[in-house]
Parts: sequence; structure tokens; C-alpha cells
Amino acid sequence: MKHVTLLLALLLIGFLNAQESFPYKRPELLINKEVTVKPMHPGSEEAFGGYENFYSDSNWSKIYKENNRSKTSSSSLTNRTFKVVSSEFTSDTPFPYHVFKLEDKQTKELIYYMYNMKLARNDIYPFTVVGGLDVPADFYCDYVETYGGDNPIYFIENMSIYKLQKKMLKGKAKYSLNLIMTAEPLTQEGIVVNLENNMSITRPDYPIISDKRTFGSFELTAKEIELLKNNKITGFTLGKTKGFIGDREAIAIKEGLKCLMSK
Repeated sequence: MKHVTLLLALLLIGFLNAQESFPYKRPELLINKEVTVKPMHPGSEEAFGGYENFYSDSNWSKIYKENNRSKTSSSSLTNRTFKVVSSEFTSDTPFPYHVFKLEDKQTKELIYYMYNMKLARNDIYPFTVVGGLDVPADFYCDYVETYGGDNPIYFIENMSIYKLQKKMLKGKAKYSLNLIMTAEPLTQEGIVVNLENNMSITRPDYPIISDKRTFGSFELTAKEIELLKNNKITGFTLGKTKGFIGDREAIAIKEGLKCLMSK
């Protein structure tokens, strides 16, 4: 119990130096930050019509630069930088929203963006925060999910890259890491996880599962848990095929593991 209490205390102290732009359940982190509107992925505007949830007025009744598909065209917003002046919470819609008041850095034009933290996903979130968010050390605990009843399983995941999981077996915590990539493996066995400071975790004989996507899953030893808790993943290899993991996901695994250990 003392170990868990100490770990929770450490999580609550300080801020992470991370290039994080997505606030998830903590929209207040955006206040007074500058945000740049990300370009839409190729084909996205044709598929979805443009940017959603941008408004010209504080009553959120007029879509900003509305096009013929009731969205905001990408040409009106892409790469523009705004300061997040304020945030207002509203429950006057089918879903509760935080509405951000945005001021264009150059023209001082004011527009509004409606953010629903229950529906928000990083892959459709339209902003990059200039310099990154100052996220508290327990920020990635928001991403921990659970399933099961009396013997719950806790996990944090990005379904296209990784899943980090904790479950209890006979009163003892067991941790496992599943790494994922879309490429076909060159061989059907072997996992290598590269870490900062020239560290690595290897499973040379572990089988690789390949079915549309490639999966490499293994249980973590106590020593490997310590390595992952203190060193970011810089890359991995499944069956001699290299997989990619970005800095954001690497930080989520490192910090998310600490959150799982507090459960």
C-alpha cells in the first residue's frame, strides 16, 4: 500500500516535457496556448466535406466559412495560428461541449471551436499546439481503460500501434505488451524493442501473429517493467521487419505504465 501511495504522489508532482497537442479530458490545458490548424489528410476533405465544429459567432449558430457541405473548407483554416483566449462549458446541446474562443494571431479575428471530450479522438483533432501542452505527470492516466468485474484488466492502447495491459493472477500483477504494425513480417518469430540509452528488450524465439496486421505480444519481467518505466521506446522489430512508434505513443507507454502500476 505504501508503494502505491508513493507512486501516486510522484505522478501528481510536476509536468511532463512532451510535444503533446491533444488535451483529451483536460481541455483547460489549451487556455492561453497558441494552436495551429493541421492540414487535412489527403482525400479527407472530399470524404468528409471539410473541418467540423468551427463557428463564426459566440452562439454557435453560424458555421465559419460554410461550404456547400455544411462544413468549413480547408482553405479557410489550414495552417492558421490562433490563441485560445477562453473556454466555456455548455450542456445546451445533445452532447456537452467545451467551446474555445480563438483569436487569429495575425488578423485578430475571433472564431469559436466546439470540443466534446467524450467524442474527441487525436486522429480527428484539428490542432497542433505551438510548443506542446504542459501536461501534468498523471495526464496519461486518463487513457487507462478497464474491463472485467471482480478481477478487472487495466490497459492503455493505440489500436494501430500498441496495447499495454495489467491483470492480476493469484494476487500477483502481470504486465504484457503487444506491439502492432501493418507490414508483413519477414519471419514468423522474434521481437526486439529498442529503448533510450541503448537499452533493449528481446524475445528472439517468440512467435509473430500476422493476419492483415502483425502482432508481437509478450509478458514483461520485473526488470523489463523498470526499463519501460524509465526509458522511452524508440523503435521495434517484429519478425525482422521494423515498426514505427512516434514520440507521443512512446511517452504514453512510459507514463501509462506508471499509471497501471498504481491500479
